[in-house]
This record gives sequence, C-alpha cells and structure tokens, in this order.
Amino acid sequence: MAQFALRERKVSEVNTYLGLLFLHSSTCELRDKPFDTLSNFLELSVSTIYSAVNWIEKRDWMYKSDSKRLYARSLQTVHSLENWKFNRCALLQKKDFETIKAFMIGAFLSSVVKTGNKGIEKERQSRRSLTTRYPVSLSFIEDTLKVSNKTAYNYRKLAEKHKYIKMESNLVQIEGITLNDVKGMKQNNISKVRLKVFGSDRTLLLSPNQLRTNKGLVLAQQPNFIYPLVNLKNRKIYRSSH
Repeated sequence: MAQFALRERKVSEVNTYLGLLFLHSSTCELRDKPFDTLSNFLELSVSTIYSAVNWIEKRDWMYKSDSKRLYARSLQTVHSLENWKFNRCALLQKKDFETIKAFMIGAFLSSVVKTGNKGIEKERQSRRSLTTRYPVSLSFIEDTLKVSNKTAYNYRKLAEKHKYIKMESNLVQIEGITLNDVKGMKQNNISKVRLKVFGSDRTLLLSPNQLRTNKGLVLAQQPNFIYPLVNLKNRKIYRSSH
C-alpha cells in the first residue's frame, strides 16, 4: 500500500483511508461534520478529506450502505481488490500519521532491504535477529516509484530525517588509477570506464563522477547502504477453502 501510494501520488488518499480505520474502525457516522475530527488528526483540510473519500469510494475501499454510514473494507480485502502481492506489512502507530509520507517511504525502503538481504547473510545470522543493511540505488527508487532522480534523493533524505531508515556511505577502493587519471577522465567527458576493485579480481563499470579521492586513494561511490528502521511483519494470507 505504501509503494502504491507513493507511485500513484495518492498519499493523502491512502492516509485518509488509514486514518478512518484508525479512528473509526470500519464504520464512520456521516452526521454532524463527520470529517472534522479526522481533518484535525491528519492535519488535512476538510475539503481534501472529502476529495480523498470520493476517490476511496470509487476505488471500492469504502462504501455507503445508506446516507448515514460509511463502511471501510479491511486491509486484507483492499489487497485482494488491488491484486497486490506484497507479503509484508509495516506497523503504523499514531505518531506516524504526523509524518505519514516519510513513514511510507521508510516502509517501502525497509521492505526492499529485507528482500535484498533474504538468504544473503545466513552464515552471519545468529539466533538473535540482526538489523542488516543493504545497498539501494537512487535509480531503483526512481524506476520503482516512477519519480525523478531529485525526488528519489529527497524521498530517501525525508525517511532518514524522521528516523525510518538509517543511511551509510558505501565507498569501494579502486586500484590502478591516480587522482590525475580521474581528472583526465572528467576533462575528456568519458562516460563509463571499467576499473578494478582494490585487493580483488572484481571490476566495476563506473562513471568518473562516481570516483572520489581521499588521502591519495581513489574510491568509487556505490549505492548507499540503508538500514531498515520500520517494524515489518509478514502478512497473514487468508485463502478460502473449497
């Protein structure tokens, strides 16, 4: 749901749906300014709430049985309606509604990290659960959420600012070239070059703009490591028996 909201630019709509579930469970009485409390809770205007509810009804996440009550379908039902295949859920607390967009970004990136790490660090895992990092590129965020490079960068920073993820620089030492070589590549507008990783047989195809120098060393900037800080659980999938 978080990925959907970010990709489809429907954060306010999904936020409204979740807020209605949080405040009213599955039923909202449509009388005496029904959305004023929700408006204050979500810090959205009443007109934005009405617009979001209209979208939610068209999406069939909610429905009116009469003129006095609005019923919300369960998260499980919404997942089925949208044919989402996500196997995880993020635990949303009351305080998270204050920074809902950052929470959604953090939930999305935390799930990406969990997926990326699945099975990779089994040898390092003990019986105690570890919070593991994983490199997530801006281009992956761009492609998955259909946003620009600048927006992907801002999304990542927003989630970090509100402590839904932690980031760490990912620099790899390169051998066989000098600072002058790096300058020459940039001056000659070389787009890509394959370089050897220090102390390894591995090579990387890099843009000269990814190269950094520090105390005479040449380092390649790789996708930042991200640590997931959103609490994720596996979703229970209910299937009808025949």
